Parts: sequence; structure tokens; C-alpha cells
Amino acid sequence: MKLVIATDVRFWHRSTGAQRRIFSLVSHLASQDMNITVLFVGSLNDAGNGYTATSERRVIADCPFNVVSLIEDWTPRGLVRRCVWKIQCIANWLRQSRAKNSTSTTHRPQSGSKYLSDFSDPLMAERFQDMVNRIGPDAVIVEYVTLGYLIPKVASANESRTQYLIDTHDLLSERYRQFQKYGFEHWIRITRDEEAAVLAKFDTVIAIQEEEANEFRSMGHEHQTVIVAGYPADSQLASTTNPAVQSHSEFTLGYFGSNNPSNAQAVQWFMSEVWPHVLSKQPKISLLIAGSICEAVSEYGDQSNVVLQRDIPNLVSLYERFKIAINPVQFGTGLKIKNQEALTFGKPLIVTRSGAAGMLTNEHPSPIVVTEDSQQMQQAIIQLAMDEVAIHQASEAAVKYVNDHLGPNMVYQALIEQLRTFPNTDRDSPLSEMQAEL
Repeated sequence: MKLVIATDVRFWHRSTGAQRRIFSLVSHLASQDMNITVLFVGSLNDAGNGYTATSERRVIADCPFNVVSLIEDWTPRGLVRRCVWKIQCIANWLRQSRAKNSTSTTHRPQSGSKYLSDFSDPLMAERFQDMVNRIGPDAVIVEYVTLGYLIPKVASANESRTQYLIDTHDLLSERYRQFQKYGFEHWIRITRDEEAAVLAKFDTVIAIQEEEANEFRSMGHEHQTVIVAGYPADSQLASTTNPAVQSHSEFTLGYFGSNNPSNAQAVQWFMSEVWPHVLSKQPKISLLIAGSICEAVSEYGDQSNVVLQRDIPNLVSLYERFKIAINPVQFGTGLKIKNQEALTFGKPLIVTRSGAAGMLTNEHPSPIVVTEDSQQMQQAIIQLAMDEVAIHQASEAAVKYVNDHLGPNMVYQALIEQLRTFPNTDRDSPLSEMQAEL
């Protein structure tokens, strides 16, 4: 079976939860004997974030799938195509600039925030469809609603055509609404109707958790299938996790997150509304804040009981350092990848209601303590942090939770079954021919 993944995310870096989820998903599909080509919407030569073009390609070479840039073509014939592409891009940019200048002035969002239409690129869509036609895949999975412009409207039911799936990650219109509610600028301004219009172009909608899957179903159309493919945990690693190491942990509490508004607000809320009250009752409790979130909350590094660690060598070394994982997030959508990673390493979780979204919280015993407000979070931390027996029991429950619910075969079962329903064996545009041409 041939499968194309369309993305503008360099997920092979695995530096954020979203990137690790995409990498896990694509790697698992590759392990199921699927011939996968990742079509990257952008240039691999402009790596950034400390990567050169050479180191970027070295990382890609170690992946169990192929990555091809939509705008790179370095063969002699390809150089001509690339020059034509550049000219077309410049001409398109000039046309768009003239169109914007000729229309009445409208309010635009703050820097970093865009409308859905700002992501559309007709030239990129044309290039994408050309590549898809040359590869001839059975199915195409598009990562995020913002790349929906790449896909033409779904044709009438026809088993022989390429099937299109969209991996949503978040219910973006709801995420935008929540950011507005809390006074934060979101990276995209999108309405529910706009999101529904994009989803209508796809045969299958992939949600990251069941609550959002139900929302997508209410937005759906007759031809659509909605499935859930969340984030798996390493059940083998969880099976070997020894809860006894909890007593040797360096930090009582640990929070791991990337630098985004919801995470920054979560840490600020925790440090203001929870942490002082916890310390007043248990002054020996310590806190480790890890990940790029440290860039946004650097002022807390001066406190004696708090340590900030920006760079993380690997998750194993990180989670060995604390007994309990916390997630005080107040708003957001999707699934909190950090939660499931913490459970993999046998760490009990103390979370807010928002942080528990998409997770099973009615297990007995449960490794997840869900709190409704700052007072409940204070009490949960104080009660659990100094009770080694309770921590040990919750740690064992975390490992059981992973093994019972988060194995890759369980998490991706619905997606695999859906993909197996439409292999298109009549297509004969081999990937090898396209790569040779590139």
C-alpha cells in the first residue's frame, strides 16, 4: 500500500509533543508494510533551529520513511523547473500584494496570528497534486486543517480514486475561542464553519481524542468517516518501569512543556495560585520546570525550590528526576502528550480538568488526579507528595494504564483498519521513478 503524508511540520525533529505524535504515527504506519512518502510543504534547505541542510538530511536519512520537498528539484531538468517555480512564486506574490492594496483596508490580526485564507498557496497546491499524481498513492494523510487547501474537493464515491484523510490534532475553532476567552492571541483565527468547510473535502477525519471526534461528527457530512488516532505510549518501556525508583527522585514535582501561550499561562497560574500555598505546608517540596517553556517563565528560576532546565537530553533522564508530574493547564484542546509520556515512565499525574481532556480518569486505582481549582490542586499535591506508599501505588497504576490503553496497536487500530479498506492496486506510478526524476 502506498501512502503520502502532507505536512509543513519538521516532525522528524521530535522536539514538541505534536512532532513526536506525528513521528510515532508515520513510523507505525511504515512498520505495517506501507510504502510512505512524506511530502514536505517547504524547503528542506532552510532548516533553522540549529540544523543545517546537511544535518537536516542526516536526521531524515535515519527515519523509516522517505521525505521529499515540494519545491526542490536538483536534477539538470529540475533546475529549470525550480527557476520557473521561483518566477511563478514572485508573480503570485505581486498579484496578491496588488489585490490586497486595491481592496478596502480591514483589520488584520496581531503579528503571528493569521486567517485560514493566509495559508492558501495555489502554486503549492498545484505542485502537490502533480506530485501525488506521479506517486499514485492509495491514500493521502494531511497534517492539520491549514493544509486543507492542497486537496481538491472530494469527488463522487469511487473506490479507485485516492482517498484523503485529515489529521486534525486539535479542534482549531474551539482552541481559538478558548485563547480569546483567556485574552491570548492564537496563531490562527478560524470559525467553526470555516473548519467544517475544510473537513468536508476529506473522506476521513482523524481526531486525537474521542471528545473532539464527537464534535467533528456533528460537523460532518454523509461521505465522511471520523476515527480517533491519539498518541501511543511505549508499553514495553512502561512494563520495565520500576516504581521503586520514585523514592530516589531528585524533584518532587515536574512539569515539561514547550513554549506556547497556554503552557506559559499554566505555569504562571500555578506559581501564583498553587505553589506558595504548597510551600507553606510542605517547605521541602521541590519543582522542576523543563523544556522550552523555560524561556517564557525565566523569572521563577531564582526561587530556591525551583529549577528550570531548558534543554532535555532525553525523556528517560528527565522523568527519572521527579516523583510526580503536574499539568496545570487552564485552556486548550487536543490531547496533552506530556501526560501520556509521564504515565509511560510510571509517574502519577496531578492535572486540571482541561489537562485531563481525552484521558480515562475513572480507573480504580487511577494514576490521574483531576482537580477543579487551585485549592484542590494544592491539597492533591500536599497529600500525595509526602506519601511514598500512595506514590508507589499510583505509579503502578500508571504502568497498568499504559499497558491497558496506550499500546500502539490499540491507539492506531481504527486508522489501520480504515486504510486497509481502500488499497488501490491499479495505480502504477512507482515512487522509485519519481525519486529518480528528482
